[in-house]
Amino acid sequence: MTKHVRFLGPLMKSLPMDWIEKTGDARTKAFFGFLKTVARINNEVGTITGAAFETAAQPIRTILYHLYSDREMLRNLRAELANAHRGEDGEFSIAVLEKLLFLDGVIREELRLSPGLATRLARVASDRDLYYDQ
Repeated sequence: MTKHVRFLGPLMKSLPMDWIEKTGDARTKAFFGFLKTVARINNEVGTITGAAFETAAQPIRTILYHLYSDREMLRNLRAELANAHRGEDGEFSIAVLEKLLFLDGVIREELRLSPGLATRLARVASDRDLYYDQ
């Protein structure tokens, strides 16, 4: 609508909110209640971006630390990735990555140990009982 009637957007934005609250019906008030100020949008983007970067970054940092601290583990992961089938575009598909047992184990172990989670993931061995020494 504002593409053809260019003044309509700025006109609607210039309406005082207190006037809309006094004269508008319930639907109009609800519509204007959903509008977000630039400051509110910036705050929400900052919160989401910060949360996404930090929650994803910590486990990745820890995985990289442990992989580069243990050369054999790094060699095993590289060998598994080298033998995995790549698509025509040279990338791995999600289906292929999900079948890589060593990669899956590395990720699951990091998620289990990660301080980014509220609780640790339990170790699961469906084929045998697990016993923990004191």
